[in-house]
Amino acid sequence: MKLSALRPGDTIGLIAPASPPDPAKLERGIACLEARGYRVKTAPHLSDRRGYLAGSDPDRAADMAAMFADPEVRAVFCARGGYGSIRLLEHLDYPAIAAHPKIFLGYSDITSLHLSLRRECGFPTFHGPMPAAEMPSLDAFAGQSLWDALTDTPVPRQLAFDSGRAAPYTLVGGSAEGPLVGGCLCLVASSLGTPWEIETSGHILFLEDLHEEPWRVDRMLTQLKLAGKLEEAAGFLLGHFPHPSPESPEPFLGLDDIYTDILAPFGKPALCAYPIGHVDHPLTLPVGCRARLDADDCALTILESAVR
Repeated sequence: MKLSALRPGDTIGLIAPASPPDPAKLERGIACLEARGYRVKTAPHLSDRRGYLAGSDPDRAADMAAMFADPEVRAVFCARGGYGSIRLLEHLDYPAIAAHPKIFLGYSDITSLHLSLRRECGFPTFHGPMPAAEMPSLDAFAGQSLWDALTDTPVPRQLAFDSGRAAPYTLVGGSAEGPLVGGCLCLVASSLGTPWEIETSGHILFLEDLHEEPWRVDRMLTQLKLAGKLEEAAGFLLGHFPHPSPESPEPFLGLDDIYTDILAPFGKPALCAYPIGHVDHPLTLPVGCRARLDADDCALTILESAVR
């Protein structure tokens, strides 16, 4: 299924399915969208606050459903991540959302919604920067990645990024093709055993996260391994896992050690430190669309457009 591409003058609906956005950052994000020629419609509960949540679960779920149902709205952007999206999964009216497929953009905690929409509705979504987070300050490469994905730039399209940043590197060589699926590692692992469990068979599994100690990354990757999710995948695209200093002075394994222990034995193409997710200037991935992962050349090529 292909979605309607964004065009100048279209209306973008902003929701906060997780944590409340910072007002100043939200203002900058809205200005960024308007400067590109889009109209912006904010959800009624966008600025609600209930602790670390942007309002109650029913209100946040209602905002999301209303934006999909609204004929004026051509795309639904999540203002930011944080925490709380997983609490909406049992409240969403998936048949109603599936009846009005639209561009849906976000990452981090929004991973839970990517997984549930893919399972329940079957249309592609977009793992990429959000208006009240990185979107207003993207460099030319990340900006092109985002707007190319949403405005129907021809495929195949190899994603490009600043050669001055830390370069991706090969864990296991080779190439693989398949639909992209994944997101924030802790949310992917949390999906196991739920009705919205991640499906990885024949897919390129992309993973990234923030503020997770190496031993936690180890535990979550091991959980995915034991659940059969790594064996089923066609290949692995790993982002960055920025984390604080170790919580204890005890010796610990580094991420490369963990990848070598858990991922490398599968012998599937695996590329590490790719610029997605919780990094400056993250690239946008069309979740559910076919891509080619070339681990030898440290390249990802989008083979299928999500929009038309």
